[in-house]
Amino acid sequence: MLPILNPNPNALVDVQQTEFSHDVLGRWVCSTWSEVSNNGGDPFDIVVIGAGMFGGYIADKLYRRGENLGLRVLVIEAGAFLVPTHVQDLPRLGLGGPKEQVVAGNAQDPGTQNLVWGHPWHSNQAFPGLAYCFGGRSLFWGGWSPRLTAADLGPRPPYQAASPADAATYVVAKY
Repeated sequence: MLPILNPNPNALVDVQQTEFSHDVLGRWVCSTWSEVSNNGGDPFDIVVIGAGMFGGYIADKLYRRGENLGLRVLVIEAGAFLVPTHVQDLPRLGLGGPKEQVVAGNAQDPGTQNLVWGHPWHSNQAFPGLAYCFGGRSLFWGGWSPRLTAADLGPRPPYQAASPADAATYVVAKY
């Protein structure tokens, strides 16, 4: 049981709720350490540390490919369950990444920004930080790839690797 989102921390509920929503995914997908370690089930076969872009993918593949083995997979994430989809699939909630900043020491660390963004290290290079949540930065950043030009696929100086000729011909013909 979790404390309800109200001024009385002793009132317990199964699912957090507000006037307009029930946080079913956050409650049943995400568990506390006490719930995970004292659930009475078999020990976990695989523990994945970090549910960013690759951690979540690896956990899913291990679980699905080991389905006939009955593998138990635990994912441990430093952050919260924020949203179940890419932020571009949602209304504009102001959840985008913060601007790049130089955080050379503790005095410059801005702390948590936009609910989940933090700076895990000090650097003299500007960096927006990491998103501490399930999906990590992959929830926020998309990508597109422009069409490769003839210059991209053409001959290269000897110190650079060139695209294989058959691959370059295929890409130019198909894309």
